Amino acid sequence: MEVQSLPIIVSFMESAAKEQSPRQGLPDEGTALPSRGTKPEGDAAETVSLQNSMPTKARSKAPAAPSSTHEDDPEILLRDVCRKASLLIHDPNVRPDDRVVLLRQNDAAQALKLKDSDLERYLARAQAEKDGRPQIRDEGEKLSRKPTRWLIEDILIKDGTNLVYAEPKCGKTRFLLGALGALVSGADSFLGKQVFDKGEKILICGPDMTEALWAEFLCDYGLADKAGQPHERIAGLTAAGMNFRLDQPGIDLVEERARKNPGLIILIDSFAACLWGLQCDENKSNVVDPLLQLMNAVAAFKATLIVVHHAKKATEGIGVSASARGSSAITAVVDQIVAMRPVTSPGTDDQTGEVSIQTRGRASKPVALAVRQGDDGLSWESLGSPEERAHQVRVAKKGDKLTAQQREVMLHLCRSYATNKTPMTVTDLCRKLGFDPKQGRRGVTSCLDGLIETKSFVKKAGSIKPGPMKAQFLYLPTEEGRDWFDQETGKYPDP
Repeated sequence: MEVQSLPIIVSFMESAAKEQSPRQGLPDEGTALPSRGTKPEGDAAETVSLQNSMPTKARSKAPAAPSSTHEDDPEILLRDVCRKASLLIHDPNVRPDDRVVLLRQNDAAQALKLKDSDLERYLARAQAEKDGRPQIRDEGEKLSRKPTRWLIEDILIKDGTNLVYAEPKCGKTRFLLGALGALVSGADSFLGKQVFDKGEKILICGPDMTEALWAEFLCDYGLADKAGQPHERIAGLTAAGMNFRLDQPGIDLVEERARKNPGLIILIDSFAACLWGLQCDENKSNVVDPLLQLMNAVAAFKATLIVVHHAKKATEGIGVSASARGSSAITAVVDQIVAMRPVTSPGTDDQTGEVSIQTRGRASKPVALAVRQGDDGLSWESLGSPEERAHQVRVAKKGDKLTAQQREVMLHLCRSYATNKTPMTVTDLCRKLGFDPKQGRRGVTSCLDGLIETKSFVKKAGSIKPGPMKAQFLYLPTEEGRDWFDQETGKYPDP
C-alpha cells in the first residue's frame, strides 16, 4: 500500500513546485512577455505559450538616408566644376575663347545643367584667384592709395578709362596718335602738357579703319616705319575685317595681352564699331555692359583704356558729359572725358581749323584748350586755354598799335632777354637802332615811356652808373611784352 502511493506523492510535489515557480521553462535572466489579456481580479491571468509570445522574425528598421555620391551631390559636382575651371585657366595650351566650350563638356557641368553664363562666372573667379585679385577688402584691411597718374597731364589719365569723343572727321584718331607718338618718341610735352612715359606697350583695337589706313596713320606719327613694320611698343593691332568685337572672345583677347604686358595702353577705335553685330542699342543703359566687362577684365593689370566715341550733332552749349552720343551710362562709368569740337567763325558754320578740347574727370579739375594741327597736317599745337586765348587777343590788339620805332625797340629788348635775360640801357638801344647815343637818347626814352605806361610791354629793372657817366636805367620786357614777341616772331629758345 505504501509502495503504490509513492508515485502519487511525487506527482503532487512536482505540481506544487510548478505553481510556486512561474519562471520555470524560461531561460535564465530572460524576460517574460506580458499576456495578451487580463482576467477579473482574483482569477489567474491567461498565459500564452513561448512560441506564440516571441516574434518569428526581426522587426523592420526605418530606411537609412542614402549616402551622397559624386553622381548626385550638387556640392561635390560644383567643386568638380570649379576645379576643372581652374585647370583650364592654368593650362597655357588652352585658348581663352575655348575655355567655355571645354568646361561645358565636363560631366559635372552637364549634370548640374549649367548655362554658359554660369561657366563664364566660374572661369572668371578662377582667373581672379590666379591673378591674385580680391573680390572684397576685408574689415580693417589697408586700402591702396596712390596719387592720380597721367599719360598726358590733365588730358589722358593712366590706369583708368578715358572716353574721347567728337563729331566724325574732327581728328580724334590723329589727335590720340599724336599723343601716343609723343609718348613713344620720348617727348617731354604734348600740347604744352607734361608727358609721363614708363615704356608701356600699346594695343590698338581699331575695327573702324582698314589695316592699310592704320599703317599709314601709324607711320605718320612714328608708330610704324614706311615698310609697315610696327614700332616695338605696339603689342598688337586689329582692323576692319578682322572680326574684332567687344564680345567674350574679344574681351578675352584684350585681357590676355594686358596680362602679358602690365600697364598696357589699349586704344578702342571706335566704341560703336566694336559693338557691331552684338545687338546693343546705343540709347539703352545696357550698352555699357561690354565696356564694364572689359574694364573689369584689365583693371588688375594696371591697363589704360582710351575709348573713341562719337558726339551728338549740334552740341554747342551742351555740357561735356551730355554731348556724347547714346546713353548717359557711357559717360557715367569712365574716369576721364575728353570732348573735342571744331571751332566755327561767330555766326557761321565755317570751321576755323581750330579744335576746342574740354576735359572733365574724377581725378582733376576741368581743363579747356584750343588746339590745331600744324602746317604739316600731322603735328598738333596748343593755342592755350580760353583765358590764355583772351590774353593773346588782348596782347595782339596792343601790338597792332605799336609804332615802327616801338616795335624795333621791343624786338631788341626781347632778343636780349631771350639770349641771357640781359637788360638794356637807352645807350644800348640807341646803338642797336643805329642812333648816336647823345642825339637819339630823347626819342628812345620817349618810346620806352610809352611802352611802359600805355602798353605795359616794358619795365624798369634798376639802374647802373657806367664810369663817370650819369646813372642809366635798365629796361626789360614784361611777360606781356614777351608774349607779343612770341606772337610776332615765334617762340624764342629758352636761355
